[in-house]
Amino acid sequence: MKINDIQYSALWNESIPVEENMKGDVVGEVSYQMDGNACSNHQMQNGDAAFLEVGTEVFEFIGYDSDFRVIANDVIYEVNENEKAQTIADLYDIEGKVVGMSLRSYFDGSFITDLKEEHWKEFLDEYLALEYVGFDKVYDEIGNEDSAFLDIHLEDGSSLRFGYWTEANVVNPGAYASERMLEIIEQYQ
Repeated sequence: MKINDIQYSALWNESIPVEENMKGDVVGEVSYQMDGNACSNHQMQNGDAAFLEVGTEVFEFIGYDSDFRVIANDVIYEVNENEKAQTIADLYDIEGKVVGMSLRSYFDGSFITDLKEEHWKEFLDEYLALEYVGFDKVYDEIGNEDSAFLDIHLEDGSSLRFGYWTEANVVNPGAYASERMLEIIEQYQ
């Protein structure tokens, strides 16, 4: 869905049930359901949603900036594109909310290992400071390379998963990783 010039995707894999006390103010409303209505070259506009019905209200997720996460139809939605963001920290409202990180398999998403606290804290500082350029800018650098998946575990029990293509040294949602980030991850592969 797209609300206030930000595109969000549903977090279907999260086990956190949405409670009424998690919802803040209304930040938008679905005005167009794309499923069954939009053609293949439709350019997403504010108020568009893939599967949410017209009239569905979009709420703040209390404890997070609505540029990062919102709630609609009792599902948590997370940013996947925001042209206003200049850094990863502008995109992801997670500073001070992280309790750990883990490495997962690219092939099946299975758990590989947790990062040591001193490593994930340093990695996270570097990650949040990266310039956000968008996935389209880094896509050509990836080629056919497989990525590693990293999960950032948050205090509320949810996590944020992103891909890291170590040969190209780029990360989702679209940034060039630092050499220190690469050094840290190579210790775990």
